[in-house]
Amino acid sequence: MAYKAVEGYSMGRKKLSSSKRLSGLTADDIRDFLKHASGGNVYPVEKELQLLFDRMDRDQDRLVSVHDFAAAISPFMGQPSGDEKAKIAGGTH
Repeated sequence: MAYKAVEGYSMGRKKLSSSKRLSGLTADDIRDFLKHASGGNVYPVEKELQLLFDRMDRDQDRLVSVHDFAAAISPFMGQPSGDEKAKIAGGTH
């Protein structure tokens, strides 16, 4: 749900249709979402944002896919359930 929130905000802000979306989130998408979701009260330090982004971008393609995102947060959120694993494996976001 967190990935969908960032992706949805990014697509709406860029006015992209689902057919034109990228296959992942950029550092700018994450920065803009943090500012928006906090009501303008969170302005990530660029170095910290880049460290976070690099941690999430496991395949280093400069995009955080839903797979990258799930792998990055799973140590903090616990392991995905069987249903969640099936959704991730199936490519649904």
